Amino acid sequence: MWLSLMVCATKAVSLEKKKMQNLTEYRNQILKALLSAVDDDGRRRVSDDEAAKLSKEFSDEELAFGIDYNTPEEVAEMLLDAGL
Repeated sequence: MWLSLMVCATKAVSLEKKKMQNLTEYRNQILKALLSAVDDDGRRRVSDDEAAKLSKEFSDEELAFGIDYNTPEEVAEMLLDAGL
């Protein structure tokens, strides 16, 4: 029984770590999309600092909810259009 509980707890921790790695990767892809965004004249739409702040605008919970529905590029565009 004890071993079974340990295995379940270990699997839960492993899944949580994988989820966080996916969120970190997803957030990094959003940052990359923000840094790549240019206006009609080819100028960057946001500075490095602005992109970093925007990429942290959504909480991990919000990103986890939207990860299956929005590409990082779509999230970046939403953030840019919101004018935050």
